[in-house]
Amino acid sequence: MPHRLSHRDGQLCVAGLRGWQSNAGQETGFDRVRFTGKPVVSVSGLKVARNGVTLTFTPPLDTSIAEDTGNWSGSPWNYKRTGHYGSPKVSVSDPARNGTDPLDITAAMLSADGRTVTLSIADVKPVMQQLLAFKLKTADGAAVNQQVLHTINALP
Repeated sequence: MPHRLSHRDGQLCVAGLRGWQSNAGQETGFDRVRFTGKPVVSVSGLKVARNGVTLTFTPPLDTSIAEDTGNWSGSPWNYKRTGHYGSPKVSVSDPARNGTDPLDITAAMLSADGRTVTLSIADVKPVMQQLLAFKLKTADGAAVNQQVLHTINALP
């Protein structure tokens, strides 16, 4: 059963280990996350559709930047299941080849409230990992340069 750890002052405490997937500065960490009063600028939701992905952001985005497909990129990949630990990234389009394939993002449409971007992606498939990277700005000009990793187990 998951355990939620909270400090007496109501602040969130998190613990973690550095592994192969991290660039953490130390092997272990136990940190308290303090609310600063500043807004969080990040992705708050992701949904997969047969023809793309929808990302919801915490603040409204700059329309012209969010709808420019040049500000979006990504790649899907799988892993080889073996009795050994670890696997290279494996192409989705050619499982005999190690590596990734670029996503073909054909359109980006921002919702009326400015918070949800619908990406039209050619040939969406179930994948073990898919990276979406973006260089955007909020409606008030703050940079939103992030990456999101997700898994597509099945298409809706």
